[in-house]
Amino acid sequence: MKPNDKKDFLKFVSSIKFPDGYASNIVNVDGGKFTGLKSHDCHVFMQRLLPVGIRHLLPEDVVKPIMSLSRFFSQLTAKTLRKTDMHQLRHDIVQVLCKFEMILPPAFFTSMIHVMVHLPEEALLAGLVNYRWMYPIERLLGELKKTVRNRVKPEGSIIEAWVQYESLTFCGMYLQDVDTAFNRPQRNNDEGVRNEKLSVFAQRTRPFGDPVRGESFFINDMEVAHWFVLNNCDKIMPYLDEHEEMMKREYPSHLYATKHRELFPQWFLETVNKLKSSNSPTYSEELYNLALGPIRAELFSGCHVNGIKFLGATRDDKLCRQNSSVHVPSGGESTDIDFYGKLTTVVQLLYKDRFQLIIFKCQWFDTNPNTHEVLKSTMA
Repeated sequence: MKPNDKKDFLKFVSSIKFPDGYASNIVNVDGGKFTGLKSHDCHVFMQRLLPVGIRHLLPEDVVKPIMSLSRFFSQLTAKTLRKTDMHQLRHDIVQVLCKFEMILPPAFFTSMIHVMVHLPEEALLAGLVNYRWMYPIERLLGELKKTVRNRVKPEGSIIEAWVQYESLTFCGMYLQDVDTAFNRPQRNNDEGVRNEKLSVFAQRTRPFGDPVRGESFFINDMEVAHWFVLNNCDKIMPYLDEHEEMMKREYPSHLYATKHRELFPQWFLETVNKLKSSNSPTYSEELYNLALGPIRAELFSGCHVNGIKFLGATRDDKLCRQNSSVHVPSGGESTDIDFYGKLTTVVQLLYKDRFQLIIFKCQWFDTNPNTHEVLKSTMA
């Protein structure tokens, strides 16, 4: 690799921003060298960054084997393994190593390089790699090494620290109103499980942060958000289907979808009122509050959802982590459509009787390879 290409590659790596908790900060480039990388960081670098960074910097006969090797480890360490895939990997890795023999000197092919030939067979015999790799053990050994105070007798220091840890852990199981490892909130605390019955009100979410300056939520946005919530609530799917059939009978094929979206909220409210007046067993206060629609909306710049942190793009751009990217699979008429975008604002919709829910206002990208446009912001 030429010096200018090496600078371009280091510049590319320095610009990478990983999601919170995915990997270490791999931007420590000191004098053209990477420093402070753990074994997991090296795997992330090889599987995710290396194939993209070298694509336009090295010859094609060098790039293809490296990309094949990266894909080999990505498939090998996946959360789901298929026997057919492992048999194919066992065949592919031999070809990859043969291609490396054409471009690398013999000194490169040590015993550790040859081990890759046996990894697919090992996965077939022992199962998922995630249950057998060394990352948890390496983390534990790293914590134990930090406890060494007397370098003359490191084993004694580790044993003394471990006895103290076991004693404190045992005592922490019986202490009340004290912050211990058993009652400490999670790093991304989402306030746990809610008791609401409707899925939209039972979200495990906790918004935080001041709203982005200049962001607003108008009446039209409130109507769009109300329709989005109704259209994504499992409990009211029978009502949606019933109203859609009514619209198909009353309007032509090119109008019924628009009329369905315009008239359903009011029709649904009237239907729920009829259920309430007739004391129907299907009626509930949550269903009634949902039909009334949101009273007002509050805007935030971040949110914890199911133990994961999300940040708005404006706030996220200032950090070394990336927590604003959003991926929604199969959201269109075709089951193969995937949507990619960036979170701009976290919207909390407040309903009657203190019911609330969280939706994301996102800026979506056009995935058509022939265009490079940003679509308008919508809800997710």
